[in-house]
Amino acid sequence: MTIDRKIRVFISSKCGGYYTIVRKTLQAMLEESGFCDVYAFETDYSLSCPVVSAYLDELADSDVIIVFVENKDGVTDPVQSEINRARE
Repeated sequence: MTIDRKIRVFISSKCGGYYTIVRKTLQAMLEESGFCDVYAFETDYSLSCPVVSAYLDELADSDVIIVFVENKDGVTDPVQSEINRARE
């Protein structure tokens, strides 16, 4: 069996603080496996359209979404919009 493309993974969470460490570490681990291409917003420097449209388009093209939420922080509006889009 031949694999035509890698699995596309979208990492979602609040940005900043320890979330940055978790996101970068997970992205590196997944990409190192060779099975995944990973999208994390903070590593996308080529935005040529509105920010929200850019990351929601990336989400639509993804096969898997991983969402990190710390109970004490709750779900931010951007993360909720990503969850909603993933459910669609």
